[in-house]
Amino acid sequence: MHRLKILVLAIMAALSVGALVAATASAVEPAGFLPGAEEITYTGTSGPGTLTALGGTKVECESDTSSGSFAANQKLGRFHIDFKGCTSLNQPCTGLGEASGVILVLGEAHLVVDVDSPSLGAGILFLVETVHFMCSIILVKVSGALVCLITPLTKTNKFKIVCEETTLGSGIAKEKKYWNEAGTEVTLEHEGANPGLLTFVNEGAGKGSAENTTAEITTNKEITIDA
Repeated sequence: MHRLKILVLAIMAALSVGALVAATASAVEPAGFLPGAEEITYTGTSGPGTLTALGGTKVECESDTSSGSFAANQKLGRFHIDFKGCTSLNQPCTGLGEASGVILVLGEAHLVVDVDSPSLGAGILFLVETVHFMCSIILVKVSGALVCLITPLTKTNKFKIVCEETTLGSGIAKEKKYWNEAGTEVTLEHEGANPGLLTFVNEGAGKGSAENTTAEITTNKEITIDA
């Protein structure tokens, strides 16, 4: 009887551990569209925004327009952003081959689970392709990754994407940790295997950077983003 009791307790313990593992796996399920989603396209706009690097380099833009898409049932897609009215120290900043004050930024966007928010939230990981632009005679290069929050988590075709610094002008991104597709926590760093957003001035060393802006995007149909 004693052995039977021990066996029952062992089975119950195993079931409890299994339930805990299942709950944990569910908790780290990557953010994305609900099942059955079709290809999603979107356009967006934002008001004033800033890019600030550690050490003081700062680029201010008056607005931006964006567009992109996500393939059916995919949590990643391409993005295209035109930053407009960009200046640094009152000098226009212009992307190579662009109109004065315009900087074109391209790359991939991945829906992820943001870990830095007070509770788990939906985030977008922007993988920025290297972009070059001139501010007067200063050559600036920006590349790397940036995590921004996306809201709301209800069915709609209107969303906000919020990119923030810990403190305005600090150059330190507020969102740095996220769970990837495999449910692994990733931390963006200034150096190492997972670099965050980096700014290079006149071919100097890359400086950790952050963006401060809020974009409003409209999708071609109502969708739900879960976290």
